[in-house]
Amino acid sequence: MEVTTYHKFRKNLKHYLDKATEDVEPVIIVRNNHQNAVLMSAEVYHNMRENQYILENSANRKWLQESLNQVHQGQTIQHDLL
Repeated sequence: MEVTTYHKFRKNLKHYLDKATEDVEPVIIVRNNHQNAVLMSAEVYHNMRENQYILENSANRKWLQESLNQVHQGQTIQHDLL
């Protein structure tokens, strides 16, 4: 994760946009007397929101936990790809 100041961010906007989108690396923008901000690619943002949506549902969390338990206990079946 890269950290920069607001002034450096404005001066090197393309560099930081490329960092967030091409390198898939969030950029923290530090601002004096204001809250800091985070720049991330739309892909990372949408993935984060999707994960949040899935994990907010207790039935989904339970199903995922049961699936992980099955994997850890070796209760899986391997299939050949067609």
